[in-house]
Amino acid sequence: MEKESNRLVLRVTPAIFLITLLLLYYNYYCSNFLQFDSVDVEISQTIRNDEQASKSISEGPNSTIEEHEWLISGQETNGTVDDHELKLISREEEFNITDDHILQPKNENIYDTSNNTGRRFSSIETNETTEQVLQAPAKVVHKTKGSRDSTQSPLSRLVRGEDRKQLKATGFACDARQSFIVCLSDKNVSIDTRTMKMYIPYNTKTSEIKKTEVRPYARREDHGLLQSVTPIQIIQGNPTPPSCQYTHNEPAVIFSIGGFTGNLFHEFNEVIIPLYITTHHLRSRVRFIIVNYRQSIVNKYAKIISHLSSFKEMNPAVDRRVHCFSGAIAGLTFHDHLTVNSKEIPGGYSMHNFRQFLRETYNLKVENVSEIQKPVLMLISRTTTRRFLNEGEMVSMMKGLGFDVIVTKKPEKMSNLNKFSKVVNKCSVLVGTHGAGLTNQLFLPNGAVTIQIEPLGLDWPSAFYFGNPAPAMGLHYIRYKIEAEESSLLEQYGPNHPAIVDPASIFAQGFQVTRTTYVDQQNMIVNVSRFRETLIEALRLVGHSPPPSNS
Repeated sequence: MEKESNRLVLRVTPAIFLITLLLLYYNYYCSNFLQFDSVDVEISQTIRNDEQASKSISEGPNSTIEEHEWLISGQETNGTVDDHELKLISREEEFNITDDHILQPKNENIYDTSNNTGRRFSSIETNETTEQVLQAPAKVVHKTKGSRDSTQSPLSRLVRGEDRKQLKATGFACDARQSFIVCLSDKNVSIDTRTMKMYIPYNTKTSEIKKTEVRPYARREDHGLLQSVTPIQIIQGNPTPPSCQYTHNEPAVIFSIGGFTGNLFHEFNEVIIPLYITTHHLRSRVRFIIVNYRQSIVNKYAKIISHLSSFKEMNPAVDRRVHCFSGAIAGLTFHDHLTVNSKEIPGGYSMHNFRQFLRETYNLKVENVSEIQKPVLMLISRTTTRRFLNEGEMVSMMKGLGFDVIVTKKPEKMSNLNKFSKVVNKCSVLVGTHGAGLTNQLFLPNGAVTIQIEPLGLDWPSAFYFGNPAPAMGLHYIRYKIEAEESSLLEQYGPNHPAIVDPASIFAQGFQVTRTTYVDQQNMIVNVSRFRETLIEALRLVGHSPPPSNS
């Protein structure tokens, strides 16, 4: 009996051993070869959940969500992303996203690139693509041309062509245009806030030292104005910088709120929109160093600043210490007047995205003018120059057309953006003469109407500052150009004066003469009957019919 048991054990033991080996091999195979499928399913489900949460962002004013997803493949030429190729793919297909569409923060605690898993996402426009990739969690793969994995600094999106190559080779580059200059380093830098000197080491030992001066305000062509902007001196080489007193794992962004701030148009045009363009893709992982610091301006835009940076802003005039950062940007990128150009670097964002950012920042509830049942008109009233001398008559006519009319007279109320933006957001039509008050069109709902009453001689600035940007904001724009009889200059100069019949000759005399004549000295008596036709057109554009004519 004992012999039979021993023989049975000898027969069974090899079988058990073989089965054990097979199970171990199977577990190894699953963990090393099949894990990507399970990860991909998890990521795909997460991204689809993100898509549902961000649907209101990804749908533009006239866009619809298809039953498919868009495949974005960037074609890069000389460092720039050219026309995007859009291909429909099914929900089960996978693809890799090029570096120009994924912005990889340096903080490894935020993004882990160790897993080579493809990414899927849904979008109608490429400008939403970047946002959704950044909002989705965790694991992404970077593929460049030649299928070589690499990690590209998100700061590199601020330069292109030879400048991007220089950044990659040296860790430092500048983008210099007519209106702005932006210099950046994606290497560790030291910034002495006592002297506003930035120290950037070379990769190799050398005695050569290069110095670059940047005045970080988007009016580079205005040399007189820039004299009031604190310069930043960038020292590139291997000098011995002062010892770091504080070390930060995120890059610094240095910009000025000097210049023409104190005027709503210039604050948005030269600071706030450029700040959004330059930093929004960094997902708040930046520290702001604000030169020419003004507490009133920082308080005014505190919500915007806190949405673009997760950290308390620094005032170098008070800080007076040496800080080390993982990189730095000196200056802000400027596209055009009240403009975010999705075709320009850093690319991918448009005025549609910026206005959505404002809605989220100020918690604006009305997204489309169709949500407003009775048409509401806001009249920007001026108390100094370019006044409406028959404002009361204008308001009576507006009410007669069926508008609820809001007349703004106190600049201090308009400067409280936390409250005033919500008032503007509930308006169907914004009416004003050429001036900073029309900047409030940024807060109007999609499909609303901006009516600019153009003073005599101000055709060009009226169009370029407010008229041309309006359509990109998703707004209707109506130009009401006054006639000579509606300008106070007619009585002042007479009908045959060059200021009336030949504005070009006034412009030829220079900025100061032009400003004095057409901006500082001019008021208006609007032809109410003629202007009524303009308001009837605005009513129709916002989906309402004018009341029947008394005649």
